[in-house]
Amino acid sequence: FVPFSFDFPRSIGNVSTASMLKRECGAEWTKRKRCGCTCASTCWPLNYLHMNRFRTLKLWQMFATDPYLRRFDFVMSMDADLFLIQTLTEDPLALIGEKQCAFLTGSNHREAPGCYEGYKESALQFATLHPDLQTFPERVQKLEPGMSFWGGFTVANARFFRRQAHLKFADYINELGTIYTKRWNDQTHWLLSIALLHERGLSAVC
Repeated sequence: FVPFSFDFPRSIGNVSTASMLKRECGAEWTKRKRCGCTCASTCWPLNYLHMNRFRTLKLWQMFATDPYLRRFDFVMSMDADLFLIQTLTEDPLALIGEKQCAFLTGSNHREAPGCYEGYKESALQFATLHPDLQTFPERVQKLEPGMSFWGGFTVANARFFRRQAHLKFADYINELGTIYTKRWNDQTHWLLSIALLHERGLSAVC
């Protein structure tokens, strides 16, 4: 196991975590530790919101800095409630390596209303704030509202996501606090990251 520290975004901490989340989510936060209540008319448990912070930022910080994890080029994940009902015809790790993709997933899907509003605009704002980075806002503009990756079974190219450009973008999104207050998730983040930070010579998705 590779240990890591976990914390709320600095922006939330700076205004008092409890007061910000209480203001956004009221009794759902104070009594049940749930927030992100605009998403799909559901208030989401803290552990789920922490997971989105981990999978958008903390995981890639670890792969960028830990000497052991830096040895690996790809990260495969599978949800605990996913069942493979037939034999895989191709090795997903070999496939993403051979085709040189940033990401491998089963399909795209559309997020529910209330779960993504403002995410795309924040990616475009990041590009405006960072003229020092090579970004492709025109690719983000082409994405349909709410478009997202399916996250049940994925392989991510660690070389793409541990780049400083992505770490800066992920930190920017996390510091907005909206992963907690609006339940912005990892699946939308992956898609926006690949569109915004397109790397020449690397296919977007296998």
